[in-house]
Amino acid sequence: MDNDAWIPASYTCYQIDESWYLGLAINSQFGLATKAGPDWSGQTFARTSEVFSVNVNPMVGYKFNDMLSVALSMQFQYIDIRLTSATGLPAGSGTAGLTGDDIGFGLTAGVLFTPMEGTEYRSRLSLRHLS
Repeated sequence: MDNDAWIPASYTCYQIDESWYLGLAINSQFGLATKAGPDWSGQTFARTSEVFSVNVNPMVGYKFNDMLSVALSMQFQYIDIRLTSATGLPAGSGTAGLTGDDIGFGLTAGVLFTPMEGTEYRSRLSLRHLS
């Protein structure tokens, strides 16, 4: 029902001096496409599903010393969704669709504290819908 797909991602960082850094991430958090065959019994729930997103995340970071660094970034995300399902049975019945796209914005802040070598910690990520 689904196919393998490559989901591209690109990351770059530029060190301005010993303390300041600039970075840019371009990636996709969501990528999905399914297409059921004509005899699939669940087609009243879904015939095709397509989800596409791209996230652009510029950042600036400051390294105080080998123990403490901080960073702040903005996130810009575009998402496009297309869903279809059968309007009834049998399989030759009509198709209903739902489409939508949106652009979202957000901020990310981070602190890296390394009191001694081997103690790096990365906090968990929480996603929220901003409207």
